Amino acid sequence: MAVHHKNSWYYKGLELSKLKKYEEAIACFDKALTENSEHYLTWKEKGHALYHLEKYEEAIPCFDETIRLKPLITNFKSWKNNCEFHIWCDKGWVLAEQEKFEEAIPCFDKAIALKPKSGAVGWYNAWLGKGQVLAEQEKYEEANTCMNEAITLKPKSYDAWFVKMGVLLFLERYNEGWACGLEARAINPESFRRDFKDGFL
Repeated sequence: MAVHHKNSWYYKGLELSKLKKYEEAIACFDKALTENSEHYLTWKEKGHALYHLEKYEEAIPCFDETIRLKPLITNFKSWKNNCEFHIWCDKGWVLAEQEKFEEAIPCFDKAIALKPKSGAVGWYNAWLGKGQVLAEQEKYEEANTCMNEAITLKPKSYDAWFVKMGVLLFLERYNEGWACGLEARAINPESFRRDFKDGFL
């Protein structure tokens, strides 16, 4: 079976997603799936659109279907791993949004183990997601380790520095925490003022 196919509904859905017209995009992806229900990219993009609409319960089956179809991706191993990475990372973020933290962690772990072809920026997203979930679970030492990894991969990450600040403050490592806060503020002063007002994590 061919992995790619020339499906005008799929490409129309992609364009609509880029315009953030997610409801219309989903309608296109549904039509594309009617024509080819085993096109993993359509399932993946439909899951993304549902995620942006905060329809998390509906997004999960889309990512699961993408994972099921993954063995059909046989052309290039590195490209296959890159696609699989994004699927697991995306599923982790959806589960995190639902506060299903115990289910989210294994998804991020699988993504981290794959190390995407897209390199540091992609891998950073998995470490950041895992760290935020661990912080929500009050596993602050583990969360701090993840933030260190995220910052190594993306030193100018406001989110990683801000979360690391909160984690260290909860660990009562105040000097280190405030130093991280200064880093976050330097990267994005406006977001820092907003988020600091709302809370550390």
